Amino acid sequence: MTIDTSKTTATAGSGDTTASCWSCGDMRAAHFCHACGKVQPPLPVNYFSFFGLPRKLNLDVAHLERDFYELSRKLHPDLNARADKREQEWSLEQSSLLNDAYRTLKDPIKRTQYLLRLEGVELESHKAQFEKKYEELAEELKNHWDHWDRALDLDSAQERRDALDGMVDLLNRRSYIRNLVRDVNEALET
Repeated sequence: MTIDTSKTTATAGSGDTTASCWSCGDMRAAHFCHACGKVQPPLPVNYFSFFGLPRKLNLDVAHLERDFYELSRKLHPDLNARADKREQEWSLEQSSLLNDAYRTLKDPIKRTQYLLRLEGVELESHKAQFEKKYEELAEELKNHWDHWDRALDLDSAQERRDALDGMVDLLNRRSYIRNLVRDVNEALET
């Protein structure tokens, strides 16, 4: 996979794939000018376009990695330390976008989720829902503590038993949810 930088300047859905270099006026590449080598201002592109790729999910990750390192060497802010402030800022923005795009596209799950977002599909975040529920259970546990304390004040064996049963049930549900969150995290990391 080689970087086709002539196509990476297109914004999502636009047909414009060319632009002129801000410095020399020649036709530029997406990230830097082939004629004068100056870093170009970032254009709004999706991560696939940033690497000159179609929106396909089957990627050659080894080629993606080579392209990433090639662009990293050319766009790194340290290489543009002597450039004017504007070009330094563009270099930093381009490098940041490069890193974000690479991290997303190299991971099959993140790549799929990103493509779905580009296509207008928002996934429910089950992990976030589980984590929220897990925290809600901590608040519910406090209610059981209050029940327990009232039962002690009333010296009621039945109320103490009800409070204990409620705490056991809650802690079992909390363990179940904690295990689900752990399993989801492990699945996302592989």
